[in-house]
Amino acid sequence: MRRFVAKVTCALAAGVLAALNVLMISQPAFATPDLGNCSTTTTTDTGFTLIGDCTTPSTAPSTPTVYSPPVCTDASGAVLPCSTTELGRWNGTCYNRPLIPQPPPEDPIWAGRIGGTIVECAIPGGATTLEFMPTILIDLPNAEDIARRAVASMHLPAAEINLTPQPNLAEPNILIHRDNHLWVPAGTLTPRTTSASDAGLTVTLTATPSSVTFTSRDGDATTSVTCDPAHLNGPPPNPHATPAACALVWQHPSRNTSTGQYTITATVNWTITWQGPGQSGTLTTNPTSTVQVAVTDYPVRLIPNHG
Repeated sequence: MRRFVAKVTCALAAGVLAALNVLMISQPAFATPDLGNCSTTTTTDTGFTLIGDCTTPSTAPSTPTVYSPPVCTDASGAVLPCSTTELGRWNGTCYNRPLIPQPPPEDPIWAGRIGGTIVECAIPGGATTLEFMPTILIDLPNAEDIARRAVASMHLPAAEINLTPQPNLAEPNILIHRDNHLWVPAGTLTPRTTSASDAGLTVTLTATPSSVTFTSRDGDATTSVTCDPAHLNGPPPNPHATPAACALVWQHPSRNTSTGQYTITATVNWTITWQGPGQSGTLTTNPTSTVQVAVTDYPVRLIPNHG
């Protein structure tokens, strides 16, 4: 009896495995999505109508997932862009985008409602009205964040440090106890203006170099000077003028340092003012640059005594 049950069990297991093999062989390796079977979807939070939302990803592991873009239409069935930079996003009736800046809480358009977003409803070729949406359509852009990103793209320069005379590291020519004129190439530290936009919010920025601070080691101490950038544009007209418009003065030669040189560090203090719709502010950035100098004593010439 036990042998009979064992035989029946083995037979059933073999049958199941055979059926599974048939199923596995009879099915295609990957199912191809039917991109022509597009549906109409209306989102509940924004009221956007997406016609032909063919967003079924490919199931083949050898290729990246691909999504077909949605198609938006108006009441007549005409195909429209689902979003534009100028108008915002299509909701089936009009293009919506947040009104920037948002009206103050006391504005009648809120009607005492808290939360949500006041949006523009723009009909292509028609009028634009204001509407209340109970949810935030998109995150409202922050003017200061836009300004900060714009500052990074401005690439505000550091100072290209020059001295008169130009330092000679092999034969030191920068002397102690005297003005060593500092300057930068003309036009490199001058005001500049740009603008940046995000989601319809435009911010205008003006960057001005307010000052340049030069610092250097001087023996066991530090010497420094802060100068007006207007006094740094181009070499000094008179390299022997005293006092200099901008200069460093060392009291100790650099020969006792490990390299026999001092490092001058220049820090440009850029002040950036930005202005947006109903908003403004100030940012700063401080790029630095360095140059090496070899500082020496006054040359001494010994005169023999023939007396």
